[in-house]
Amino acid sequence: MTYFVFQDELSDAKSDQEMFDYVAAILLANNEDERMLLSFKFDTSRTLQTVGMRTISVYQIPSNRFDELKNRGEQMGDFRVAEHVEQHGKIGMNQPCPCGSGMKYKRCHGRSK
Repeated sequence: MTYFVFQDELSDAKSDQEMFDYVAAILLANNEDERMLLSFKFDTSRTLQTVGMRTISVYQIPSNRFDELKNRGEQMGDFRVAEHVEQHGKIGMNQPCPCGSGMKYKRCHGRSK
């Protein structure tokens, strides 16, 4: 599941295509068939205005974008692992992998170590 949170006073809102690409990249990097996208929008007084929900399926991803998006997802996962190590030190083999795959570190990014 991937969450996006938007606030009126912030200008970094993502387009529907950017959110789709982000979720598709994670989905492909993790070899998932589908992934839920949830979006929450708050106003300036921090009151929840809208909630969006969408399931992204591997079948919705154009085949000519598979490699591009999978590479992007793998890079995002590698970055998360490196960032975790920099901030917290060594990752235990039985801990969840910081890449977001949902697998234990030893079965994911810890395999190559």
